[in-house]
Amino acid sequence: MMNTATMMTTMSIHRNWRISSVISKRDGAYIDVLEDGPHILYRSCAGGYCRYSDDLWQAEIYVEHLLAKITPAE
Repeated sequence: MMNTATMMTTMSIHRNWRISSVISKRDGAYIDVLEDGPHILYRSCAGGYCRYSDDLWQAEIYVEHLLAKITPAE
């Protein structure tokens, strides 16, 4: 089984991904919905870092992890 980063690298060579929508999250974070025909990927971004997933729930978790990296603890 391929991990998401390898899958994205492999798939991006063969596909023309386009951003079909953007889901805004807190503190400037967002999730891009990338499509190429029937294929969908989610790109979670915060603070200049991005992670890729083929599952929206995982994309939501990635956003929270990225925000935790860039947000100082109170």
